[in-house]
Amino acid sequence: SVAIGPVQTYDLTKATFYPEDHETFSVTDGSYYNNHGFTFNAGGTFTVDVAGKAQIMLTLCQYGNGTTIKLTDANGKVISDDVPAIAENDGGLTSVMYDGPATTLTFTFEAQTYLHMVKVYNVTDFLAKDPSGYYIVPAGDAAALLLAINTASSEEGAKIFLPNGIYDLGQTVQTIISGKNVSLIGQSAKNTIIVTRPAEEGLGKADLLNNTGDGLYMQDITLKNDYAYGGNDGRAASFHDQGTKTVCKNVTLLSHQDTYYSHKV
Repeated sequence: SVAIGPVQTYDLTKATFYPEDHETFSVTDGSYYNNHGFTFNAGGTFTVDVAGKAQIMLTLCQYGNGTTIKLTDANGKVISDDVPAIAENDGGLTSVMYDGPATTLTFTFEAQTYLHMVKVYNVTDFLAKDPSGYYIVPAGDAAALLLAINTASSEEGAKIFLPNGIYDLGQTVQTIISGKNVSLIGQSAKNTIIVTRPAEEGLGKADLLNNTGDGLYMQDITLKNDYAYGGNDGRAASFHDQGTKTVCKNVTLLSHQDTYYSHKV
């Protein structure tokens, strides 16, 4: 089983987000730019603190002039010099793995770039592929499911298998599935259930899954948004599809209002 510590979330799309309010996050040569988050100039940076093994998720914009971001540790060692800086679809993810001692990681932009959000998952371990080529999530392990989805965002053709079980995300919403040709396959639609219980309603606020990728394939899964519907308002999508070429086979979507929401063809 994989354990996740407290997730550090830095939502740069909020006008009320100020880097100086965060001890573990800082910015140079970057500033807020409406709902596209922060815009960073060439040579601009942001830093985040990690406690060791960590999966850093960047929510990217489809606009901007940069193609890559360089990642270094507190000693200046280059961890990666080709972290993607732009997404094909707005809100696409990229996943960066760090495995080392606690440190401050610095991301440096090669050219003007927009960035929506940064999330840091401090973890006990990373998921490994089964010999079959699948990431097999332990039955009912919601934390491992989130890490598998995150990992798939940077691996074209990634395949995730979910054994029968209830994957309870608690109040976690807006779980993004990104990448190309990702497969999310359950053992059976009746007994493989991903569920969330949002604290508030709203499209873009209470969605269970939000797809921003191309060629997503889902099979034999139930997506259940268990928002406490009050009878008047309760928009709580099980599946918000912003991607293209999505295929759902034997997938059950459960909610009370706006269960399936798509605005791309």
